[in-house]
Amino acid sequence: MKLFKFPYLVQQEILHNFEYKNLFLISFVSKNMKKLIRSSQIERFKSTNSIVYDSNEQLVCIPFKNTLDRILQVSDRFNHYVYFKNSYFPLDVAGKIIYFRICDISRCLVAFCHPWETAIQSIHNYFLDLFGSSVEYRWRTWNQPEFFIPQLQNLSALSISCGVKLVNLKKVQDYLSSSSPVFKRVDLRTRYLTFQNHYGLFYSLIYGDQHTTEELFPPESNLYQAESIGVTQRELATPAVLRHFQGRQAFIKCDMCKDQDLIEFVNRWKSGEAFQKLEYLTIGVCFNEISQNQILNAIGAKYIDAAKRPPRHTLPKVHIKFHGANPNTPKILSHAYVVRESDNRVASVLIQGRIFKFGVWNKTEQEFLKMV
Repeated sequence: MKLFKFPYLVQQEILHNFEYKNLFLISFVSKNMKKLIRSSQIERFKSTNSIVYDSNEQLVCIPFKNTLDRILQVSDRFNHYVYFKNSYFPLDVAGKIIYFRICDISRCLVAFCHPWETAIQSIHNYFLDLFGSSVEYRWRTWNQPEFFIPQLQNLSALSISCGVKLVNLKKVQDYLSSSSPVFKRVDLRTRYLTFQNHYGLFYSLIYGDQHTTEELFPPESNLYQAESIGVTQRELATPAVLRHFQGRQAFIKCDMCKDQDLIEFVNRWKSGEAFQKLEYLTIGVCFNEISQNQILNAIGAKYIDAAKRPPRHTLPKVHIKFHGANPNTPKILSHAYVVRESDNRVASVLIQGRIFKFGVWNKTEQEFLKMV
């Protein structure tokens, strides 16, 4: 290939201007080409935020702010294979022969796999060998007839929507319990048609099943041990995260949130009983406003002089959703704060309408007040 006739720096610059899908495509030319891509694009790959496997779209892509860089499309439809049969060609993907064609529209590779779950392990191993372990590999799945999450090496983030089937939630818990190490980020969205009875149990109006959040995700679940967690449960409030979370950053959206749950959370943090690693928590409530004065009084909040500007709390996010996204947590600017008894550490507390924010400072109360 003519590329190898150029000096290394020229080769590097040429490849740097290739789109990811084209780098993936030409990596199959030879072992030397794959080796050149790995060595010459190492800094570029390190700056790549993540590679996403989307099980609904059957797509491998790199997300950016306003677009997706499609690297590989997967098709499991026989009628498509038959229609494009003469366009397919075999490639060795990490020891597995998979048939590909080049899409006329996107110009990216289309792999035929039926079902695609049988080939995802080989596809992932190939990407891992090409892009390396510095890239964050994420699996995204939404409500499907066949709910599937694979065991993939170096998979560090999950984005899951479980739909209305309780069996899918159980599959998520079974998967998390068998995964090691714990995930860097877990996004969990449930969409139940439910109501809450006076015993605090949740019923599925479709299946008639009865569960508490602790039964579905017990305190020892790896869900609560993820470094960062995003929970969206539109039809039911879930205080379980407030009780069991052991990670660093939590982002929660729910329909209802009891004041007592927030009071209990802050008091447990203050006592040093729980949330030792917590850096940032935000809760957005859809329907009811949060009782600001009642909660601040109950948690024994302290206050910075109203005439002074409070310090702004923000820190690097554990998980950045896409390339170009804000790398820092949303700011907390509040005169109210609480102090942890065990080490005199400070946390800013902000309550605005239906929003609750809690940001922990790596400073004692004395150090914190010097910032004012």
